Amino acid sequence: MPIIISEPLAVGDGLDLCAVWLNAAADLADVEAFRRLGGDQLAATASVRAEVRQLVGRRRVVVTDAAIYEQFSLTLETVTADQLDWLNSHVGQILCLRDPYGSKLYVIYTEAPREVPTGYPERTSVKLTLEQVTHSEAVG
Repeated sequence: MPIIISEPLAVGDGLDLCAVWLNAAADLADVEAFRRLGGDQLAATASVRAEVRQLVGRRRVVVTDAAIYEQFSLTLETVTADQLDWLNSHVGQILCLRDPYGSKLYVIYTEAPREVPTGYPERTSVKLTLEQVTHSEAVG
């Protein structure tokens, strides 16, 4: 089956180069594309997990992880009802995120808060907080 590349912001079937794609890591055919309406929708934050502990004699020490963790916030605008159902059905699953710039990340989100303007359900936006995943291990 040939891949048809559509014009940016064109309506119809094809590969939309003005989109971000999410697909289930366990099923590559389970994919959903979300339109980019301008501006960067994917913002990254790097952090180190740290804890400050109080010791005897009023001393305080910091305990940190050696790794730097990345968290991404992704804003999806004008989300359709079908896309919203897809997002809700994939909460807590490992997903592959791809954007038009060649980024490919494995991520997970634990909630999908949405904003629906009164009287305009077609303008629903969803803000996801994505945690980057580098390894998965099931614990039962």
